[in-house]
Amino acid sequence: MLTRRLSARLAASALAALIAFSAVAHAQPGPPPEGPRYIKSEKVNVRGGPGTGNSVIEILLLGAEVQIYAVTGD
Repeated sequence: MLTRRLSARLAASALAALIAFSAVAHAQPGPPPEGPRYIKSEKVNVRGGPGTGNSVIEILLLGAEVQIYAVTGD
């Protein structure tokens, strides 16, 4: 009985993970804005990956021109 419940929960979890991964894998980035953009803060950290756990690879200062290549989410 316990084994059946555990198997059912594992199967449901695997299915939920597959559905979630499938939705993320098919998400396409939106079109980038046209033209250059400019930094509006005193300084902005550019990191090696998403999140503050990644190291800073460059610091952009107020007024620096940047080009946006892809937009995903907000």
